[in-house]
Amino acid sequence: MKKLFVTLVLTATLLLTSCAGEDESEKSYLSEFYDYESSISALVYEPIDGEDEYGIQYRAVTDFDGLISSEQSVLLYFYSSLYQDNYGITSGVEDIAQAGSDNFITVSIDSLDETQISSQYEIAQTPEFILIQNSKEIARFDGSSYESFTMSDVAFWVNSNGFTLDYSKLEVR
Repeated sequence: MKKLFVTLVLTATLLLTSCAGEDESEKSYLSEFYDYESSISALVYEPIDGEDEYGIQYRAVTDFDGLISSEQSVLLYFYSSLYQDNYGITSGVEDIAQAGSDNFITVSIDSLDETQISSQYEIAQTPEFILIQNSKEIARFDGSSYESFTMSDVAFWVNSNGFTLDYSKLEVR
């Protein structure tokens, strides 16, 4: 009887220990380490190592299908590594990722390296933004459809599709 009790206590302890360290915000579809070179990266708003501030950290997406099929809303940002970011789109995407972090996760995808995903979402030109909710595309902002646009236009589009951006997260603290 004593052995059974000890076995039950040890089993319960192991189960509780394995669950206690699990952070719901860190899903299994993201790398644990920062990866600024990945062709599919999640822009995650989290504490910056060694600092008292929060900011955007790039984490490689290790399970794209898992991320898309999760309950998490996703903003996909398709870009081309062939072109330089002359218009500051990356900086604007980081701001939207930070301001929208309570509502969705932003994922940047290099359309040249990730041809299968680009084909799946029928990406003809970049930049392009797609909002995913409950595993379904709910809206698309096709940058090539505009003679010109700013990241304020993209932010307005995000807001008009039901996602509130918290600009206070952009303030330096």
